[in-house]
Amino acid sequence: MIYPFMQPTQNKLSSEINASIRGAGIDLQLANVPNMAEIMYRTLLFNRTLPWRESKHVFLAQTPQELLEIYRLRSTVFGQLTYGKDIPGDIKGLNFDSLDECSAILYTKSEGMITSTCRVIFDSDMHLPIEKTYSFETMKEQGKQIAELSRLARLNTDRALNQDFKYLVLGAYHTMIDNGMDVLVSTMIPEHYSFYRNFGGFNIEKELDSYIGMNRPFLITAWEVSEISSYFKRLYLGIKKSDLTPKGGNRLD
Repeated sequence: MIYPFMQPTQNKLSSEINASIRGAGIDLQLANVPNMAEIMYRTLLFNRTLPWRESKHVFLAQTPQELLEIYRLRSTVFGQLTYGKDIPGDIKGLNFDSLDECSAILYTKSEGMITSTCRVIFDSDMHLPIEKTYSFETMKEQGKQIAELSRLARLNTDRALNQDFKYLVLGAYHTMIDNGMDVLVSTMIPEHYSFYRNFGGFNIEKELDSYIGMNRPFLITAWEVSEISSYFKRLYLGIKKSDLTPKGGNRLD
């Protein structure tokens, strides 16, 4: 696959990024800032060329300011969860890495402030980070297009948890569908699987004793987005129950 960040440099975008970094009070002379600027540049080129359904609830990062706010949110949340050292950023207070360059960076916001974010990593020459732990080669050999959900972070606010979560899930689902992707892989704690399985097409691929430095069980899961359930269609896509049951009485799952 040829990704958008392979296109020629656009000086206007580079200038926007440098201006945003300066405006955020970040010293452009810091050792890792040029690397961050390059990652931001490639990430924005990638995101700006992705198909995207306009929404009032979930958004695709397309400006340097949005990316910087997302980097800060990630750093804050992962630090509070005590595994920031296992999901590091190159600059203190900012969490980013080169995998952002081939990811759809999604976020929600409330009153102008970003409240949650995640990314959908498209498979590339860099491979998916989860593949360091588990191989999806069998799926790939079957012709399935795979992406990985990661960097899920939510700010503690009065905003209901299920609202942000619902919108991010919806954004991830549409990202998969609109880009011809088949399987969204991720890791989660076992307690969460009982909820996700309601989406339909959600399967456990492997059970882990620990993950990213946390000594507790985790699951590697795979979501076949073409196999969504009636529950997902009703709650997330807004399809009425009456529209899911044809005259013959058989569900459309």
